[in-house]
Amino acid sequence: MNTPNNSLCDLCALSGEVPPKRFPKHGCQPTFHASMSTNLVSLVRDLQRRKGRRRRGLAVAEGVRLVEDALAAGVRLEGVVAANDLDVNPRGAALLDSLAAHDVPVEVVAPRTLEQLADIQPGLGTVMIEYATRFDNLWYAVQAGNWDMAKYQLKEMTEIQEVGENTRPGRAAMLKAFESANLEKLAAAIKAKDWKKFNADFKHAVVACNGCHAAHGFPFIKYQLPKSSPSPTSVRP
Repeated sequence: MNTPNNSLCDLCALSGEVPPKRFPKHGCQPTFHASMSTNLVSLVRDLQRRKGRRRRGLAVAEGVRLVEDALAAGVRLEGVVAANDLDVNPRGAALLDSLAAHDVPVEVVAPRTLEQLADIQPGLGTVMIEYATRFDNLWYAVQAGNWDMAKYQLKEMTEIQEVGENTRPGRAAMLKAFESANLEKLAAAIKAKDWKKFNADFKHAVVACNGCHAAHGFPFIKYQLPKSSPSPTSVRP
């Protein structure tokens, strides 16, 4: 997967419900970087899609740990939106010191703003609805011999998966592992137009998918291929 060089690191955010304050322990005035835009809601929503990230050259990383990891890895951060009580926690205070040392602009917002931002970012359950639909269409496109449609559906699957990785970073490793073990094999079969290999790899992916659900506490969620394609678009060439 392509990863932009820059990141918009979202500890919490949306719009400034409270004016910027000085962190009492640090005595520094948080600033707001112009490239982050005043309409943070629209910006974060746009960055959920790969095309938005490519257009802006930004990605969203949510949570203290991811921002810490990004700094440690040398990722250039364009800006951070932080809760106005972040400095109360020693770890949060240390992160603020690190951000200041790296000259990263910080916008401070109220906790309610963080909740609003979380609300606009889809949970993994929402992402998986589209994921499953494209998985269905992928199968039926191959059965109809429409390899271009199959390639497109698989591409869209990886893109919506990236949304899940960004909005629910705790699930990112699991999603990437599934992609590596299953989607890459399907991509190879599609490229080779190997119907037999695709069908075998698809069935393996279904087993892996349901096994993943069970391993993460959702054994009652079981993917089952529908009897016909749910797509309103023809899967035939």
